[in-house]
Amino acid sequence: SVESGAPYVEVEAMKMIMPIKATESGKITHNLSPGTVISAGDLLGTLELKDPSKVKKILTYEGALDIEATPVDTDAQEAVNNILAGYKGDAEAAAAAIFEGVTDPEAASAIVTAAINDFLAVETQFDGKLKDDVVRDLAKANAETLETVISVNIAHQQLAMRTKLLLAILRQEAGFSANTHGSLDDALLTALKSLSKLQGKEYGEVTLAAESLIRKSKVPPFATRVADLRAQLLDSETDLTDLSQSATLSAGVDLLSALFSDDDIDVRKKALEVYVRRVYRSYRVLELSVDEKDGRLTCSFSFQFADIPESQSVVRRGQMSVVSGMDSLKDELPKILEDFGSRFEVESTADGPVNVLHVAGISGDVDVASVEAAITGEASKLNMLGIRTVNALVPVAEKDPMYYTFPQCDGFKESVLRRNMRPTFHHLLELGRLDSNYDLERIDAVGRNVQTYIGSEKTAKPARGGPPQVVFVRGISHTPGLVSAQGARRALLQGLDELERAQANSKVNLQSSSRIFLHSLPEVEGTTAEEIAENFDGIMDLLKSKLATRLLKLRVDEIEVKVRLVTTDDDGKPLIQPVRLVASSMEGEWLKTAAFIEKPDPVTGVTREFCTLGKDKDSVCVLDPYGTSNIVQTKRAIARRVGSTYAYDFLGLLEVGLIDEWDEYLKSLSSSADSDVIAEGMPSGLFAAQELIEDDEGNLVLGSRSIGSNKVGMVAWQVTMKTPEFPEGRDVVFIANDVTVQSGSFGVPEDDLYFKASTYARKRGLPRVYIA
Repeated sequence: SVESGAPYVEVEAMKMIMPIKATESGKITHNLSPGTVISAGDLLGTLELKDPSKVKKILTYEGALDIEATPVDTDAQEAVNNILAGYKGDAEAAAAAIFEGVTDPEAASAIVTAAINDFLAVETQFDGKLKDDVVRDLAKANAETLETVISVNIAHQQLAMRTKLLLAILRQEAGFSANTHGSLDDALLTALKSLSKLQGKEYGEVTLAAESLIRKSKVPPFATRVADLRAQLLDSETDLTDLSQSATLSAGVDLLSALFSDDDIDVRKKALEVYVRRVYRSYRVLELSVDEKDGRLTCSFSFQFADIPESQSVVRRGQMSVVSGMDSLKDELPKILEDFGSRFEVESTADGPVNVLHVAGISGDVDVASVEAAITGEASKLNMLGIRTVNALVPVAEKDPMYYTFPQCDGFKESVLRRNMRPTFHHLLELGRLDSNYDLERIDAVGRNVQTYIGSEKTAKPARGGPPQVVFVRGISHTPGLVSAQGARRALLQGLDELERAQANSKVNLQSSSRIFLHSLPEVEGTTAEEIAENFDGIMDLLKSKLATRLLKLRVDEIEVKVRLVTTDDDGKPLIQPVRLVASSMEGEWLKTAAFIEKPDPVTGVTREFCTLGKDKDSVCVLDPYGTSNIVQTKRAIARRVGSTYAYDFLGLLEVGLIDEWDEYLKSLSSSADSDVIAEGMPSGLFAAQELIEDDEGNLVLGSRSIGSNKVGMVAWQVTMKTPEFPEGRDVVFIANDVTVQSGSFGVPEDDLYFKASTYARKRGLPRVYIA
């Protein structure tokens, strides 16, 4: 119980303790445990009043409201202007009304341009600034007309409503631009570019919409792209295998489906062959043939996993059949399966189903339920033929096709996770590894070969604020040179751009961890796995030093790159050796590099073991699914939630800063400078840190312990740094406040450790740096 005027809880902020007192006497029930980080609006406790009569009740008003009804007639333009000025209204209805009767694209563009400019007139004043600073500057600039200050603030306060209106208007514009093949007039394009440059997370949805319209305006008309691809197929000098592996085909692979119904049988066959070879380019295609039988174009092929020795790899069969439309699938599927059985000698295997079936429609709308019913109705035949997945490609007029996948493991029911995903993407992006520990929700990505997911950790225990969240950006690359510094930088920047857009999604919270995965499909030749691993260490050091600010801003905790190394198996036959390069903060050190040789399963193709690579590293093989949050990840999320950095992450940032300092120093040396220094480059062992911990007698000594196991909110290290000014290295003592322990509060243990670390530095004549 608590008496009126007595404190019932103490809160600490900026090292100040503040008691919060009860305004009435009664029985207090605390809602939060000691040490909890609190935010505005959090419920700290509930009070059962000692005197219930003091409870203030809300009663229903039973009188009559003497308010005269006033009809209001507002035209569409005025309704839009009112919402943009900060007055409430029906945003969707206003957007629809202002375009009612508009058929001229120029008139539509003028409406959109005016709305964007009105929106920007207010929001550019607030973007990236503190509201108090903006109001103060506005008041100074408009001392004689404070109405301007008030109107700007009223508009900004209704940002959510104004954003909703602008998004509805941009959707209307998307319809007009589609009818004019995506072209935009100069005024609208300029306004959209300005809109896309807004930086605040609160502007994420409108910036994404603006970027989408800008991108579409730069894409040639669908018919033009199809015609160019058709001409390429008819060119007698075009090698279909080379075309299927070309980086320039990345966007055109889906266009190939538009040629499955071409009037020229030669074009139809070549389009189908290139499509299959492209989709299965990461596999070892053994045989492939295309024919047309009974008016049905069919490609039959056999293939193996290229990263498994030929003698051990299971031979898989595949078939892709083109039908007139998905509405006829129920009648066509039995014929397709009969054809499949006649083409291949299907053997039962203890390994389970390994074959694949693809069906492409030429025209018509799709009813997923009816397609699923047609496929599940033939489940017994599909199982008899050993078919592992059925994939349906459905055309969309003058757009990329839709994809639907029906895996055998789900009883041939559609996998929503794989919807609109090319047939082999699920395997190439290793989504099965994610699905075991995370509930995945796919969100929009810009790149056609990139997919972005919000992963919510599967946990039996409810967590305050919801389960830990991870943003996964996963992509494949058809561009060679990824293992070079320039190629790696380009790929990482693309990944960070995708993360930047994902962070604008309202479903992504501010504590989420971010992880990037890139599967490079072009084969790497003329090197070894060990050389690739060693090169990766140097590239990551350089990228961390150049992109540290952005990596921290986007909370990147792991970067994975999978490359395909050309080698030979024990029989001397060609073999692709997967090499996984990882930079991870999962164990505490910031983006620490590691490299692994992978050993895939001969049947599923999924990696069973990861064996370590690199100098001075014991060769250990481990199983490595994407685990759930460990103590380091949990503490890192706590620090991010309060807008801080986890204390142990500062060590990695110090190392990055040191690398950057050396890089700038070496660049600054002219040809007349000390050539020996330039030739030697950065010294090895630039940075080393050892933690200062208390022994059994309370003395501070050099030692080690698991990161995140400290019980005191103060940590210290003795760091050795080799700087350009002191290349032999010098020692410095760093002390940091750990915000994840008791919210970073200073108590006696923290003060004691700070004093001991300071004494340790003074006795040894070492500089001391404190990170608050």
